[in-house]
Amino acid sequence: MSNAGYPPPPPPPPPHGRPQHVSGDVDPRSAGLLRRERPGWALAFAGVGTAASLAGLFLPRWVELWSSQGDVFSSEEEHLGLFDAVDRVQEVRALDPEAPDPLGVAEVYLPWLLVALTVLCCVVAVVAALGLRRPALTGTARAVGTLLPLVAFALLVVSVYDLGWLRGDVPTRFSASPVPPPEEAVTSSVTPSVLGINVWVLGLVCLTVAAMLGPRIVHLLPDGTTPATYGSGAAGGHGGHGGHGGHGGVLRARTQVVAAVLAAIGAGLCVAGFGFLDWSSVGGSVTFNDLGEAARSDGPGGDAYAEAYFGWLGWVVLLWTVVLLVLLVLGRGSMNPVPVRPFVAIGSGLALLAHLAALVAIEDAGGVAGVAVAAGLASSTLAALLPPRLTAQVAWSPTGS
Repeated sequence: MSNAGYPPPPPPPPPHGRPQHVSGDVDPRSAGLLRRERPGWALAFAGVGTAASLAGLFLPRWVELWSSQGDVFSSEEEHLGLFDAVDRVQEVRALDPEAPDPLGVAEVYLPWLLVALTVLCCVVAVVAALGLRRPALTGTARAVGTLLPLVAFALLVVSVYDLGWLRGDVPTRFSASPVPPPEEAVTSSVTPSVLGINVWVLGLVCLTVAAMLGPRIVHLLPDGTTPATYGSGAAGGHGGHGGHGGHGGVLRARTQVVAAVLAAIGAGLCVAGFGFLDWSSVGGSVTFNDLGEAARSDGPGGDAYAEAYFGWLGWVVLLWTVVLLVLLVLGRGSMNPVPVRPFVAIGSGLALLAHLAALVAIEDAGGVAGVAVAAGLASSTLAALLPPRLTAQVAWSPTGS
């Protein structure tokens, strides 16, 4: 007799009257959940990085060409953009046969290969932020998007070195053609300018963060199914972090181990910087407290922000790195890291911006301590941005129970 039109019969009762459930954490796909990639914070970083890196290419200051003889140029210092730096430096070098031969990297890399590689970094970062629907392809895009900016930056450093940076003053004979060159040699040097390169590097940092974060991963229940009534959190009873993505008790979120490690490294660097490292970029032994006393001694006419940062705001920044470490460690165990993630990310980003603004506000500040604190805050910010690790809460009855 056909059962068409009737609901299926209920399952038989368990052998011993009551099932013996065993719960555990497994990969969400192993539990039958559907993995989906959605745009998240990474797409915002990719947008900011694309805008900054492309805008930086067209800023007028990429390289500074300096001469010891002021009447050779209209001024002692000549600011060169990305698209005219190589040609201008080559013109200067060509006037002196004793000038060191270039390595050839700058001529090949600047400007058009750098422009092409920057555009490629932007495209890969956007693709990695959106995802490619398959974990393997998305992981490959994220890896390429993380490495490409590092390659672009390394080639830029080699190119600027090729132009004469860090190679000492280059004795060169200059001539305002067609006047013959002077008899004496004129020393010149090449240094990277802070405007164009820094904006471009800021864009690359944002692109790298976008690729490292990748798309936002959500897990959906298959059609026609409902959340299990066992597991953890809202659905049932074995502790855990509750639901995620609308399915109470199905998914459990935990802080990744790498996030806790990055936060610990960040806190350690900040403690070292605020505690005993040197804040002077010109040598000596200048502590954080010394800078606070100096800022306070300037009185109302001094820099108000520097006085605030080296007086009390810096200690708030240091305290925040410790609080962040505690929150991430708790996220490994008893606390749900999902609700606090936006707050810790925003707080870490603001702390990093506050520190960078302080380095700009006070003269000759930075040194080893400034760099260490900046690296520590960057590490803490990245730890706050890393998504939590998700596992599915499943239960099953042992065979033969």
